Amino acid sequence: MKLGLLQGLALGAAMKSREIQDLKQLLGLASSALPLEPLVLSLVVQNATPELKTIAEDMLKVVDSQMKAEVEKGVQAAQQQIDSNMKAFDDCAADALAAGESHLKTFNSQRDLHLACRKDESAAWSVSELCKKELEPGSRLKTSECGTVTSIESQSSALPGTCAAQTSESYETQLKRMQQFIEGSLASFMDQKEKCSNATAALATKQKECDNKAAAHTAKREGCNREQDTMDSASCSQHAAMTTACNVCYAAAKVGYERSLDTLKAQQNGFQQEWNAIMKIRCLLESFAKEDKDKKSHIHSCSNTEYDGNGGLTLNFPSIPAQNCQLPTDTAASAGYQSRVHNVLPADAPAKTCAADCCFVSTTTTTSTTTTTSTSVGGWVKCGTTPVTRDTLKKCPQGAGAKWRLQQVGGDVCAESTNWEYPNDNADKSLGFYMDTFTSSGWIGPSTAGDQGCGSSSQAWAVCNATPCLWPPQINSNGVSWNTATSWSAYAAGGSELDIFYWA
Repeated sequence: MKLGLLQGLALGAAMKSREIQDLKQLLGLASSALPLEPLVLSLVVQNATPELKTIAEDMLKVVDSQMKAEVEKGVQAAQQQIDSNMKAFDDCAADALAAGESHLKTFNSQRDLHLACRKDESAAWSVSELCKKELEPGSRLKTSECGTVTSIESQSSALPGTCAAQTSESYETQLKRMQQFIEGSLASFMDQKEKCSNATAALATKQKECDNKAAAHTAKREGCNREQDTMDSASCSQHAAMTTACNVCYAAAKVGYERSLDTLKAQQNGFQQEWNAIMKIRCLLESFAKEDKDKKSHIHSCSNTEYDGNGGLTLNFPSIPAQNCQLPTDTAASAGYQSRVHNVLPADAPAKTCAADCCFVSTTTTTSTTTTTSTSVGGWVKCGTTPVTRDTLKKCPQGAGAKWRLQQVGGDVCAESTNWEYPNDNADKSLGFYMDTFTSSGWIGPSTAGDQGCGSSSQAWAVCNATPCLWPPQINSNGVSWNTATSWSAYAAGGSELDIFYWA
């Protein structure tokens, strides 16, 4: 009815008071200004009667207070939608933090437990090492006392001369002298045997005490290793949970933003068209205030001017940001983790090799016929160079299962395998076993099946007991038992020093 009214006005129909009031509301009630523009154009070419001028003035007020405001409100709402979509990307960091929070709490509490445990382990190691040092006087005493027994026993070959009759000695005198000698020698010998027996028993008692303390240290270390496993796993779980939450959030935000683009860009075009129509209507309505001589040119100018809103109708479409959830960078096995968590541990209670999931990377090797995928820790880490001290060697992994490499300094790899062995015994033991409990001296090396070389087969090798030693260059303990030694040197061809690596 209202569009029909405006069309009637455009044709010069007579206006009633009620119709004038309806016309005043027309622009405010229309859903779009686009169909109204040609009607207003037909209206303004008529003579400017007082009634039409009044209507035009009221309609201008509607244009300024309602129609323009509606477009501006729509633009604002659309921009808020864009900003809300972009905020979804910012929320991903909070989602990631929330996902990792419980794992972080576990890690923090476990880190404190692990540090306390390693301190107890250090104390247990000190007690064990002190006991081993206390064994040395008893061992020397046993060696001395029992060596004296052996020395006395070796004198039996001299008895015939001692028992032989001396010059002008009577038989009775000879027997009494022999009786006195034998009784004295027997008493002395039995006394020495008792000293040997007592020293042996005392050493055995002390050895059992030290074995118990060494076992207590080993048990404590194994317990600390379990604490470390829980701590390392929590670190990995935090990183994994945060990564997953961040990826899911980012993907959802990206999909939501991209899906809204076409709709929002279409809205932007609609806002620009609507604004252009409103401003043309406004310009046309102002023609009623013009002199008749200027009215035609003004109407022509209104119809041919494009109104773009001076940039106020342009929506800001930011580019999709890069994913940035600030994931932890010092996760287990990283250099930062090593510095923050491992380097604060006592030197004689070092961390073991990380066994948590994020400490491992998958590598694939392809040949002409096969493809092999293996999982291993990031790379070779040098933990010492011969000659090496106990403190330094203790910082190397102590537990079983570590992979080792011995390499001549600046030269070839001489040996590489998992765990260690004493010459040709295939013991397959941890480094900690030899450093803490092994009572023999000599060299050890990475466990191998058969002999290894270092370089070509014509390589000159060190000599073992004056015969060619075909085992790879090793570490030895300078003749001191492994569990009491304080330093180790290289056992290698040509006297080369060795770099000691573990796979971490």
